[in-house]
Amino acid sequence: MLRPLATKAKSRSLMPHIIRHLTKQTPWSRYHLYIHIPFCAADCTYCHCAHTILTSSADRAAYTDSLCRQADAYGALFDGTEMQSLYLGGGTPSLLTAPLIEKLLRRIYSRFRFAPHAQVDFEAHPASLDLHKLKTLKSLGVNRLTLGVQSLDPKVLRAIHRPQSIQKVYRNVQDAKRLDFGCLNIDLVAGLPGQTTQSFVATLRRIIDLKPDVIHLIPLCDVAAIRGDDQIRKDIPGFLTRRHQMLKEAKDILANQDYTRHGFEAFQRGKTGKNVQQDDYFNRGCSIVGMGLYAQTMLLPDVYARCTSFNGQPNDSYEFCPIDKTYTLATWLIPQLLAGIKEADFLKTFSIRMEKIFSKELLFLEQQGICGRKGGAWRYRGRKTPEELFEFFSQTKILFGPAFLRRLRRAYHDFYRPNRTYSFQKDAFFKKMDDVFFANTFYDVGF
Repeated sequence: MLRPLATKAKSRSLMPHIIRHLTKQTPWSRYHLYIHIPFCAADCTYCHCAHTILTSSADRAAYTDSLCRQADAYGALFDGTEMQSLYLGGGTPSLLTAPLIEKLLRRIYSRFRFAPHAQVDFEAHPASLDLHKLKTLKSLGVNRLTLGVQSLDPKVLRAIHRPQSIQKVYRNVQDAKRLDFGCLNIDLVAGLPGQTTQSFVATLRRIIDLKPDVIHLIPLCDVAAIRGDDQIRKDIPGFLTRRHQMLKEAKDILANQDYTRHGFEAFQRGKTGKNVQQDDYFNRGCSIVGMGLYAQTMLLPDVYARCTSFNGQPNDSYEFCPIDKTYTLATWLIPQLLAGIKEADFLKTFSIRMEKIFSKELLFLEQQGICGRKGGAWRYRGRKTPEELFEFFSQTKILFGPAFLRRLRRAYHDFYRPNRTYSFQKDAFFKKMDDVFFANTFYDVGF
């Protein structure tokens, strides 16, 4: 997820910020709830998600109790305010026992009000998921199950220190499909240590045979976070070329199997199945309330926060970033340009003229033929193909301002040259890339 550019600051409580945010009406006054379960059974060497190794069953129970306390406190603040979705991520949420999952979800449902038919998404590792947990999740309203398979290649799984049985994956999928969660999503990662295009495609074909509703192709992007394997860092252009080839072949295979693309990484068989929380954040703009250790809270347009010390008490510690105004307006404006945005609507929403903030940037986009102005509205001029949308998202990065672009340049070791071009297609290095790179840059730049 794209992080704002601002100075970090410590604070003892997030609650005053939530209270202030609830008193205002903004384009981001739609709320989603995210719960972070930080525990993992093993330290996968490729993973950059915030996690801690589970050492005691007592830790799970104590952590669940802390989440229940936090639900009591936050639920009182949001009394009457609808949550649009619930996402349980990690870490590994499926490391919680079935009774703990039930205890937590029942407390959440009793304290928060959710929109009708709200999406409830639960992340699971095949090794810690069983039929009893699946039945518990189904009975408690989970309607989107995300299974983090990543790879079925034993060599790759050993290289990333991920204990996982292929037979268990198959059994999980069969059980989940029989229970009918509404949406079964399977995550795969492209570019893992020890992975080849051939082995990645072989995994993909086996997953397609299982007919999940959604296949999420995640490009390995945080190269600096990989532990125990220096080969990728020693040859980043070679790694990017291999990863690009994996994704290119995967897209062709999925298209031939009636999977259509949604966003940058997801391919789905039907019209439903998207990650509602992620889609709303990237495409429309919303606020996400995080619960638990390492959970991230985005209260746009005011503040970004991450929990650094957690016990479910008001004195839990958070790391804060006040959000840069240009960043906030750009995240809202970019998806609006695709559909067309009237200058008057921007003025009404933000009490400031669009051209006052983005005059040079809009002129640049107009000169490049990306966007145009007609009848008091700005609109994307291209076709909505992956290639042209990639160019749109590449060039509209100019709206984030020079500070963001400088940080992007540092993150990519000067491969990205904002002073020379905003277009990836015009830079030889980025000819290796496709539109998934847009998502990768956001993940790679970090907080």
